[in-house]
Amino acid sequence: MESLCIRVSLPSGQAAMLSVHRSSSIRELKVAAQKVLLHARGSKSFLSLVSSDGLLLDPKESIETSGLHDGDELSAVVHGFDLVATSKAFAGYRMLSGPVVVWGDANHGGDSRWVQHPAENILQVYATDYAFAAVLTDGRVTAWGGREAGGNCGEVEKQLRDVQQIFATASAFAAICNDGSVVTWGDAERGGDSRKVQDQLRKVQRIHATTSAFATISENGEVVQSDLKNVKQIAATASAFAAICDRDRDGELVNVVTWGNPSWGGDCSEVQHELKDVQHIFATRSAFVAVRQDGRVVTWGNQVSGGDSREVQTELKDVRHISATSAAFAALRQDGRVVTWGTAAWGGDSAHVQQELVEIQQVQSTMTAFAALRADGSVVTWGFPANGGDSSRVMDQLRDVLQIKSTWYAFAAILSEGRIVTWGQRNCGGDLSPQLSAELMTLMAWSISDLAAQARQSARTSMYPPWHKGVECMGVLPVPIFEHLQRLCPGWAPSEAAMTRQGKRLLVAGCGSGHQVAVELKTYSDITELVAFDVSAQSVAVAQRKLKELLPEHMARVRFLVGDIMDLTLSHPLLSDGFDLVVCCGVLHHLPKPLEGLQRLASVLRPSGVIQLATYSALSHQTWQNGVQDWLRSKNLKPESGIPTRQEVRAMRAEVLKPEERPEEALTLLHFPEFYTYAGVLDLLFHPLERSFTLLQLLEELILPARLKPLGVFFLDVNADLAARRAFRARFGEADMSDLDQWHALEAALSSQSGTKCGSPPSRALDYYMAL
Repeated sequence: MESLCIRVSLPSGQAAMLSVHRSSSIRELKVAAQKVLLHARGSKSFLSLVSSDGLLLDPKESIETSGLHDGDELSAVVHGFDLVATSKAFAGYRMLSGPVVVWGDANHGGDSRWVQHPAENILQVYATDYAFAAVLTDGRVTAWGGREAGGNCGEVEKQLRDVQQIFATASAFAAICNDGSVVTWGDAERGGDSRKVQDQLRKVQRIHATTSAFATISENGEVVQSDLKNVKQIAATASAFAAICDRDRDGELVNVVTWGNPSWGGDCSEVQHELKDVQHIFATRSAFVAVRQDGRVVTWGNQVSGGDSREVQTELKDVRHISATSAAFAALRQDGRVVTWGTAAWGGDSAHVQQELVEIQQVQSTMTAFAALRADGSVVTWGFPANGGDSSRVMDQLRDVLQIKSTWYAFAAILSEGRIVTWGQRNCGGDLSPQLSAELMTLMAWSISDLAAQARQSARTSMYPPWHKGVECMGVLPVPIFEHLQRLCPGWAPSEAAMTRQGKRLLVAGCGSGHQVAVELKTYSDITELVAFDVSAQSVAVAQRKLKELLPEHMARVRFLVGDIMDLTLSHPLLSDGFDLVVCCGVLHHLPKPLEGLQRLASVLRPSGVIQLATYSALSHQTWQNGVQDWLRSKNLKPESGIPTRQEVRAMRAEVLKPEERPEEALTLLHFPEFYTYAGVLDLLFHPLERSFTLLQLLEELILPARLKPLGVFFLDVNADLAARRAFRARFGEADMSDLDQWHALEAALSSQSGTKCGSPPSRALDYYMAL
C-alpha cells in the first residue's frame, strides 16, 4: 500500500516528517502529529491541521480524498482544552471560548443551569469539593454547584471585577483582583468569610489554600496574621498543616513548620533534622511527605496512611512528583518507575501491576485508587476497584491518552483524538453520556470557519517589522532594566523590593517578526526570561527562527507564545509570575478595543512594573497622512481590495521615485523607512485596523482609565529625543517631563509651525512609559 511523507509544522518552527498510508484518515495523521509534536503527556493542547492554502482539514476525510501529496507541508494549529473536577463532577471547557460541559452529581457542580452568567469566553475554571467558579474574559466570575460551598457568588458579585486568579479550599473560593484586593465567598468556616482581615488583604500577590483555610502572601512575602516568612507552599491533612518557609526557631533557620493534630502530621520534630532543602509537600488525610531537592523523601504523621515509608525508603530516590489517595502515596521517579506505600487496599500496594509501571508520565488519584499514564498513551490502574482502581470496562478505549483527571470517585482520560473516556463511580463522573461526549468533542476542536479564516489571514500576512543587520551588530552596552528606565524617567524610582528582586522578566506583546525581541535582549543585562507573544503563529515561527539564527546565545532566556493580547491572563503558566517590563510597540492602536488591551497588559505587571507603549501620533498623522492617501487615489495607486500585491506596491514606489518634479505628498513617503519594504508599506498605508492618538487622548481614554500613570516620554530617534527635551525645557523650564498635557502643547505648537513632530522628521510613533 502506497505511503506518503507529510511534513507537519508548529508555529514555533518545530516540525515532524510523518509517513502515512494513502488510505489513512486525517484524524490518524493528526494523532500521529500530536504524539511527536505534543509528546509531553499531561499537555492540555490539541492540534488541528491546516493546508498550505489555509483550509482546515476534516479529521473524518481520508488522506487520498483530501488532495494531499507526497512531500506536502501542513501547519498545525494548537488549541487548548481543560478538564476540572469537584469531588463528584467534571467540567470540560475550551480555554478562551465557551461554553462549559459538566457531568456528575448535580449537587456538586454537575448541573450548570443555575449559573449567574452564561459561561462563555472562559479564561479558567476552578473548583472546591462541591462547586465550580469560572473567570470570564471580561474579568467577571460565574459559579455553580453547592451554593453554600462556593456555588453562589451573588453576594460578592459586584466586587468580582477584573479578577486575575481564584483559589479554593474544600468549600470556599478566594479571588485576587487586578488591584491586589481579595474577594471570598462560600463556607465561612473554610475561608469563605474574610471580613475580619479584609483591611489587611491589600496588594496580595498570591494565596495558599489548604482544605480548610486560606493564607495570603503580601508584596513583601509575608503571610497575613502570621510570623511565617518567605512562604513557598502550605499543605494540609484533615487536621494539621505543614509549610515550606523560612522561620527562625531558637536561633536555627527552619525549612518546614507544622502545626495542628500531632498524630495527623502536626508534629514533625522526629524528622525535623531531615527536612532540608524541601521543594514540595504532599498529604494524605493524616500524613505528610516532603520531597527534597536531592530527590529523597521524608514522611511523618499517621503511619498507616503513609506516614511510615521505611519499607520502601531505599526505592525512594530521584523522586519528581507524588500523588496521594486519602491513605496512600505514589511517588513518580525520574526513571519513570512508581513506588507506593500506605494503606494497601487504597493504592498503597501496587505489586500486582508493578511490571506495567514503566515509562510513567503522570499519576492521578481518586480518594482510594490510582491511575498511571504511560509514555505510549496506555493507562495502568490499581487500588479500590469501584472508585477507579478497575478500568477493565474501558481498557480497550484507553489508547493514545494525553492526560488523566479525577473526582474523588472516578477518572476521566483525555484522548489525543479529542475524546474523553470515563470510569469509576457512575454518578460521580464515571459515566459520560453519548450526548455530552459529542459536545465535548466539539469543544476540543476549533470551529471550521474561525480556524480557516485565521489560517488564510496568516498566509496573507507579511512579516513586520522587516529584519536588518543592525540588531545583531548593536554596540550597546546592556544595562539593568530599572537602571535604564530611571535614566529615561529621572523623576521615577521603583520600590526597593523591585530593585532587589531576582529574576527580571520581560514581555514583548506583539513581537511580530522578532526584531523588537532582539532589541530588548541587547538592551538589558538582567533579563532571566523574556516571553515573546504575538497573535500570528506565522510571525512567532519567523521570530523564533531569526533569533535562533542571529542571537543563539540568548535563546535559552526566550519563550514564545501565540495568542491575543485581549486574552492575556496570569493564569497562563508562562505569564503567571508577572513581568517587570512589558513592551508593546506599534500594536495597541491596531486593536479594536485599545483600552481593554492596555488593561490586559497592566494585569500582568509585577509591583513597580513598567509598560513601554508606542502608539501613532495623531498630530503627526495630520501633517502627512491625508495628503498622501489623496495623492495615491489620484494616481489610482489604491487597490480596490484594500491590500495591494507586491507588484502594486512596486508600481507605487516607482511612481514616487520618478525623477521628474514630485508633489510634497510623494516626497513625504521618502522619510519613512517603511516605504522601502513590502511589509512596511502595508503597515504604513494599508493596515485594515488603525487609529492614532494625541497625548491628551492617550491620557484621558487609555492611561487613566487603566489606572496607570505616565512616567516619561521619549522618541525612538536619539537626535529627535534630544531636540524634543531641549524644546520642552525651553518652553516649560523645570516642569515635570512626565506631564502629558505640556508635551501635547509642545507637540501641537511645533507641528503647526513646521509640519513635524517636536522638531523631528515626519514620523508615526512616540514611546510612553507608564507604571501602576
